[in-house]
Amino acid sequence: IHGDVELYDDNGDYFWGDYRHGVREGMGVIVLKNGDYYVGRFKSGYLDGFVTEVVQASDSRNIKREVFYCMGTRHGFYREIGQNKQFLAVGRFVNGRKTGSHWCWTRGDSFIVGPVDEEDRPDGDKMIFLYPDLTTTLCGHFCHGKMTEGRIVHLHGVRMEWGMPVPGVRESDNPVIFRYEQSGPSCISTSPMVRDPYEARYVYVAESGVPRAGEGLMAKTGIRSGQVCSLFNGVRQHHLWGCPAMSDNLPWSDYRLGCEKDVDLDILPAHTATHSYRATLAHKTCTSFTPNTHFAQFWHPRFGLIMSIVADRDIKAGEEVFVCYNYVMALAPVWYQEQWFIHLREELQWTEQQIYSWAGRMNKLNGLTVVIPPPSRNSTRFQPCGICGDHVGLGGHSLYCKDC
Repeated sequence: IHGDVELYDDNGDYFWGDYRHGVREGMGVIVLKNGDYYVGRFKSGYLDGFVTEVVQASDSRNIKREVFYCMGTRHGFYREIGQNKQFLAVGRFVNGRKTGSHWCWTRGDSFIVGPVDEEDRPDGDKMIFLYPDLTTTLCGHFCHGKMTEGRIVHLHGVRMEWGMPVPGVRESDNPVIFRYEQSGPSCISTSPMVRDPYEARYVYVAESGVPRAGEGLMAKTGIRSGQVCSLFNGVRQHHLWGCPAMSDNLPWSDYRLGCEKDVDLDILPAHTATHSYRATLAHKTCTSFTPNTHFAQFWHPRFGLIMSIVADRDIKAGEEVFVCYNYVMALAPVWYQEQWFIHLREELQWTEQQIYSWAGRMNKLNGLTVVIPPPSRNSTRFQPCGICGDHVGLGGHSLYCKDC
């Protein structure tokens, strides 16, 4: 075989590239049966030098890996990039195995620095977890992806480890030890009064500026647009699809929040007050239809995969943090529906016709009816019934309400 060829193996793999006198030599592409593929230069029949791989991860995502090869084996620096060009990891291969310290991105724009096991999970001593501000830091031991012991440390320079920069740290005076403690269906945390060090730096709870709202969440210092403000941990409620008894009969909760496709996070009544639970504080955030934050997933070494609120714009110190709860309007509590229609009428200046049209679209979308509350009696929108004086609205066919 000599020249540019295409070969199909009996096992379903495919090769397209250059052969010289029966040996792969020059640029080529290998496509495996499962869809993974490798693009690089062959030397004496082996991949050698810089190679681009696209491989499927355990969660069915495609990962692009740029890595150096030596005689058919990964050997040298690499970096991994997700489908949306999100940086995932950087480190070194030695004789086909990931070795030394690696920088691994986690959901929420945090990083773990240190060794990984065969399944790319953090594993080893003196692992470093950098929160999104790249300042707040935990250092400790991880075992196959779970933190068994971690302490707050201070960043102190940087050192090079076989060409990889590794943060230097020094001990702090804080004696608190953090461990992996993912919540269950009733236990939110084994240490509910131990605050998260990142949250403690950026937010605090105080009286909300919203009338009758109670407590709210305030920025302790300036928070940049795109930065995580606060964390939302809760008890885990699983959905068992096809089992209505486990999926549809949960009582209404103002705090329930979807975390994964099959998992919700919820704050039980015993956990709402800060005197009983303060490990995370995002559940104290008041709702607004013009919020300055939004919900996003966050991987935490203590709580596992939880939710967070992320700033939509710069938030000043002392400013209240708001997020939209995104309730299904027809199922939402009365106070939430009232706020929504006040928002439509007073802030967006929607006409009554626009409001009724929106309610009709929602009914077609999910089959649920939204009851439209009447406008204020002092409003020009209010159309009284000629007999009882209640609002007629666009749902009526005359100047009399349906009851009269």
